[in-house]
Amino acid sequence: EEVTRRQQGASRPRRAFERVSTAATVYFVMKSMIHPDVYVNAGLDKERALEVARTNKHHHDKIRTSGSKLMSFLDSVGLVGGPSKVLYKKVHLL
Repeated sequence: EEVTRRQQGASRPRRAFERVSTAATVYFVMKSMIHPDVYVNAGLDKERALEVARTNKHHHDKIRTSGSKLMSFLDSVGLVGGPSKVLYKKVHLL
């Protein structure tokens, strides 16, 4: 409710700032969810495992599915658009 209320009267520059700052926060949270050392701890070659994970289409689809409600909400309050889309795409939410 608070996010919706804040966006209702936001100026164009404020909305642009909110879009980028929200997308940056989501980007860094998504990137920090799996520590790269988890692959080493599992006995895998870190570099190869990171590459496989980076290109894993099934994992990307699962991220999009699990984040669909969040992205739908952010879009409905005007927080998806412009440069923010680039960050969401990099973490496979779009």
